Amino acid sequence: DLSKNRFTEIPPDVWLFAPLETLNLYHNCIKSIPESIKNLQMLTYLNISRNLLSTLPKYLFDLPLKVLVVSNNKLVSIPEEIGKLRDLMELDISCNELQVLPQQIGKLTSLRELNIRRNNLHMLPDELGDLPLVKLDFSCNKISEIPICYRKLRHLQVIVLDNNPMQLPPAQICLKGKVHIFKFLSIQACLRIDKKPDSLDLPSLGKRIPSQPLTDSMEDFYPNKNHGPDSGIGSDNGDKRLSTTEPSDDDTISLHSQVSESTREQTLRNDSHVMGSKLDPQKDQEVYDYIDPNAEEGAVPEQRDMQIGPLLSYIKERGKHPEKSQKIEQNEDWADEKRLQKEQLLAEDDDELKEVTDLRKIAAQLLQQEQKHRYCN
Repeated sequence: DLSKNRFTEIPPDVWLFAPLETLNLYHNCIKSIPESIKNLQMLTYLNISRNLLSTLPKYLFDLPLKVLVVSNNKLVSIPEEIGKLRDLMELDISCNELQVLPQQIGKLTSLRELNIRRNNLHMLPDELGDLPLVKLDFSCNKISEIPICYRKLRHLQVIVLDNNPMQLPPAQICLKGKVHIFKFLSIQACLRIDKKPDSLDLPSLGKRIPSQPLTDSMEDFYPNKNHGPDSGIGSDNGDKRLSTTEPSDDDTISLHSQVSESTREQTLRNDSHVMGSKLDPQKDQEVYDYIDPNAEEGAVPEQRDMQIGPLLSYIKERGKHPEKSQKIEQNEDWADEKRLQKEQLLAEDDDELKEVTDLRKIAAQLLQQEQKHRYCN
């Protein structure tokens, strides 16, 4: 124990103690570590904190160290050779000037405690997620994101991350503690890799996800659109809530604007079919399937002629049951009103189709004139 002296270098006599296992050089003025330290092949504990070290020599990592404390120095980087310390269980490199950690730190397969507090780190290496860490302290840095793979740190008991500009997870979740942090990371992993969460981290998340087939709702047509203040898909962040509210008029208009003109022809056919069969008011709200856009308008009256037979048979059947004549007459009056309304709608649709056809013809003529004009020039 040579701590709290004013040594500017390690005394040479130290290298004569080959069986030495513990060396404490805390609180001196040491600026470098000589290569002679390789003579201490039994050394497992080295504390050289609170000195003036600016670099760590590569030969330092040839020792069988289990504890390495180099905090409160002037280190700006850690050599990649640190990965040789397969038996290292505790590493304290806090209160230095580190800006990045080497990826080889992921080879420290025995590491239990890691202290990188008070440095200039902007990110954490993903390789730390494979270590059997029990304690992790990266407070007082410039880290904004915890890698999602850190959810695999199943042995972690203590995580200290205060005084960082945290964004992922948000600071509100980080303040709640380790359990909420790991739940958030597990949810993010599920969203990114599109699979069920780990049963150890979130056993109940899969139950909260509704397993329902897609329907003809507005959410299916426009999955990225906000359908009012009280609708949307349920999420864990509380931004949206499940709702059964009807789509607004604007949504309905925008939906029907995508239906082609040929779909209108199919709508006319289906309406005429409804007139000849039992009336079903729910069918008026359905969106019909796509049909051939080259269908002719003359097909509509032919379809009506085909439905006259069922209509006559329906009238004859009504005459066989005079006791039900009153109900049938009421239904007939209601059907007549429905026919009048639909005929008006058909007339309006025909006018719109004619206008669109005229506009197309005019546009085609203009294009032909422009092409002729270009050809002449």
